[in-house]
Amino acid sequence: MTHKFKFGDRVKRKSDGAVGVVAGISFQSVLIFFEGNSVSGFYDNYEFEIVPHPDTVRLDWLSDKHNKIGSVILPTECVEQHLDSMRDAIDAAMRLTTGN
Repeated sequence: MTHKFKFGDRVKRKSDGAVGVVAGISFQSVLIFFEGNSVSGFYDNYEFEIVPHPDTVRLDWLSDKHNKIGSVILPTECVEQHLDSMRDAIDAAMRLTTGN
């Protein structure tokens, strides 16, 4: 069985919007630590949905080929080598500056 969540995912409870972090996974339940609360417990998977990280949402917006108002300037060679993935082009540009 594949799990819907993995350790460290930020999740929101559908019923009340409480936000927490997945700290453990059992058969069909997840151990959640709620933000601002010392209470944790196992809950059914279906009670929660993943909260996308704001940086992922931003990068998805920038990398959308239909986006006409946002842009990123990267070295030409990085873009040419990774036409299918802005994330890979960004990684290549980061390697240029770090040498890794």
